[in-house]
Amino acid sequence: MGLPPADLAGSRYCQEVTGADGSTPEEAGRATRRRRGTSRRTRQDPATARAQLLGAGLELAAEHSLGETLGHLRINDLARDAGLTSGAFYHYWDGQDAYRAEVLDALLAGERADADPALYEPDDDAAGGPARIVDGVARRVLDRLVEDPDHRLELALWAHRDPRALDRIRQRAEGADTAVATMLADHLHRIDRRPALGWDLGRLATVAVALTDGLRSQHLIDPTAASDRGDAWSAPGLLGLLLLVGATEEGGRAAPPGTTAPAPSVPTEVQPRRQRLVDLGIQAARARPTGNAFDHIRADDVARRVGLTIGAFYHYWDSQEDYRDDLVDALFAADRYVDPTGMAAQGLALADADELDGALRDITSWYWSIASSRPDSRVQFAFYTLDDPYITGRLSAWDQALRDAWHTAMDTLLARFGRRWREPLSTDLVVLGLSSLLDGLVVRHGLEPAGLGPDDDDGWTLWGRAGRAFILAGSSTEALPTDFPTMADEALAG
Repeated sequence: MGLPPADLAGSRYCQEVTGADGSTPEEAGRATRRRRGTSRRTRQDPATARAQLLGAGLELAAEHSLGETLGHLRINDLARDAGLTSGAFYHYWDGQDAYRAEVLDALLAGERADADPALYEPDDDAAGGPARIVDGVARRVLDRLVEDPDHRLELALWAHRDPRALDRIRQRAEGADTAVATMLADHLHRIDRRPALGWDLGRLATVAVALTDGLRSQHLIDPTAASDRGDAWSAPGLLGLLLLVGATEEGGRAAPPGTTAPAPSVPTEVQPRRQRLVDLGIQAARARPTGNAFDHIRADDVARRVGLTIGAFYHYWDSQEDYRDDLVDALFAADRYVDPTGMAAQGLALADADELDGALRDITSWYWSIASSRPDSRVQFAFYTLDDPYITGRLSAWDQALRDAWHTAMDTLLARFGRRWREPLSTDLVVLGLSSLLDGLVVRHGLEPAGLGPDDDDGWTLWGRAGRAFILAGSSTEALPTDFPTMADEALAG
């Protein structure tokens, strides 16, 4: 890998040096390079060098998404805000790392907002049938999660693979699973339904929690994504109904022994002055869980990674800020996540598929293998946590571009098998649901990959099973299908 063209000829890296011993400039240059442990590099074209520098930045971003979590919590600033000296701070903690660890413990001490069983109690005064009750519960759960100040922080901690936090985040997610599974067991028993083949209460709960997780992440970059749909039905309500109808069947079973979500852990009582410092850290972490985008990616680190000089770096960019702008462009290039050729091939396969289940299983398993293993996912979710209009706007547009590809695939699948959506459902809504669910399951996979698939016996991933449930419950081969809420009311009437 070589230096860029001759614009750097006047720099200290390219100056001719005449040795004190009378050596020629070329001989002196070779001696200098030997002392540095380098050799003359082969020049390469500017496009190649530029691509290598951008690639190095993307590697660094994947290794350290947006810098250090809570790295902006500084002892001097916090002590000043608390009206204390730095010396007083060190009376309680040995250093910043110990302090940040206690702040994390306090932040993650309780349960997630959706682990509250009261959230899932039906509104007995709600007008309408079972479908309206489910819509009301789903709307209430998402509203609570959107208001949760810890969501951005949890995403940042997950993206950074912070070992102090991952186990606790997983436990919190499992607590939400338990609350949802308990609610589902009771509800399905009352309406004489049970999980369909390939499903159980655990899988249903994991999908429901991951779906709302993904929808609230979407809300961070596009608050209109989960807005109401036709006839004032909410997006989470319709998607929850699709899951409930599509993944269950008639024939109730005895309700399992009652289970409850784990009781919230109680933080240890601490001294008032120490608690004041912890509280300040919690406020700062919730307001800004991570640093600014790419502030930790330095020009010299990037150049060194690809064997170029810092002078070479500044041949292509005037500043680190300009480089970071191009890095954002490279990060949000859709073909980094979905090979257009591969997606086109999947579309052709859908158009010629012989049966719906096989086609859906194959395309969802193919994409899950990509989404669940790509290191860029951590960068993507770290970006969700930024309150930066430039970044969130780019992320929203990028996310829509990926959904557009799935929109085409979904329409191809429905046309191949002569299906149409029941009102007020649409391809846009179902693809939003599948995209959000995928986000939630990718996060869950980073915490605990077991049970997400593909299954050894039939090859289905949990994401694929949910897609199948959505399509079978939400679409019909009838010329004039019954609208979905009416169909859901009939299925859930009990």
